[in-house]
Amino acid sequence: MNKIILVVTQEAGLRKQITMTLDFGDYDLHEAEDGMRGLYLARGLRPDLVLLDGRLTGELDGLRMLARIREDSSLGHTRVIVFRPRGVHQDAPSDLDADACLAEEFSALELIETVGRLLPREVFGEPPGYDLPP
Repeated sequence: MNKIILVVTQEAGLRKQITMTLDFGDYDLHEAEDGMRGLYLARGLRPDLVLLDGRLTGELDGLRMLARIREDSSLGHTRVIVFRPRGVHQDAPSDLDADACLAEEFSALELIETVGRLLPREVFGEPPGYDLPP
C-alpha cells in the first residue's frame, strides 16, 4: 500500500518542487494551497506524512495547522516535516512539535532522505525494522 503524503504551501513553485522530487516513489501525493484546505484534506485522507510550509499565512497559518494536526486523535500517526523560512533560526523539530524541519532551500536528496527516514518502507510485506537474514 502506498504511503499518503500531503503537501501544504501557498507557494506553487515549492509544491511543484516537492511533488516532482517525490513523484518517483510509491507515494500518493496530495496538495493544498492553504491551511484550511490542508486540514480538511488531512482529516479526510489521514496522511502518513504532511509537508508543511512554516510561512503559510491566512485563516489557519502553518504553526496553527501543525497544532491542529497534533490535537486531532485521528491524525496521531501522521508525521510532519516543517519547512523553515529563509533566514529563520533553525528550530529543533521538538520546539515546533514537528518530526523534522528542513530549510526552504532543501536539496532533493535531503528531502528524499528525510521522507525515507520518517516513512520506512516495508520489505517483502514485513513490518519496518524486520531484518532479512544474511
